[in-house]
Amino acid sequence: MNQFSFLKKCIKCFLLCGAIGWLLECFWTGLYSTFQNHNYKFLCKTSFWMFPIYGMAAIILPFSRYLKKYSFLLRGFIYTILIYIAEFTTGSLLRKWNVCPWDYSNAPFHILGLIRPDYAPLWFFVGLMYEKVLSCYNDFGQKESVTPLKKKNKISGEGSNA
Repeated sequence: MNQFSFLKKCIKCFLLCGAIGWLLECFWTGLYSTFQNHNYKFLCKTSFWMFPIYGMAAIILPFSRYLKKYSFLLRGFIYTILIYIAEFTTGSLLRKWNVCPWDYSNAPFHILGLIRPDYAPLWFFVGLMYEKVLSCYNDFGQKESVTPLKKKNKISGEGSNA
C-alpha cells in the first residue's frame, strides 16, 4: 500500500470514529435532556471540538490487532484506560484555551472536573464498540476483502468456489 492510500484509509477511520462519537453524544445528551429535564424534544448538546476527539478513537485499530487474542474484559479495560487518557489530555488542553466543552466539577465523582470514574462502564462498551466497527479494517485502515466460502464437492469431496 502506498503512502497516499495509507493516509486516505487512516482519514476514513478517523472520520468514521468522529461521526460515530458525535452520534453517540447526541443520543446520550438527548436521553439526558428527555429524562432529567423532561424535555421530550430529545434535544442534544455537543461541540465541534468533540469530533476530532472522538475521531482519535481510530487509534484503537492498531491496538486491537495485538489485543484480539485476549478476553473482551481485558480489551475493554485497556480501551477504557485509553479513553480516559484521551479525555483527560484533550480536556486539559482545551481548558487552557477556555474552550473545553465539558466540566464534571458538579458530579459526585470526578477527577479535576475532566473525567468521571463512574463513566467507566460506558467507556468500556464504547471502546469495544469502536473495536467492532473498526474490525473490518486491517493494517491501519485497509479494508478487508470478503472471500466466498468454499463448498465441498459431494462427489470428490474437494473444495470449490461456487
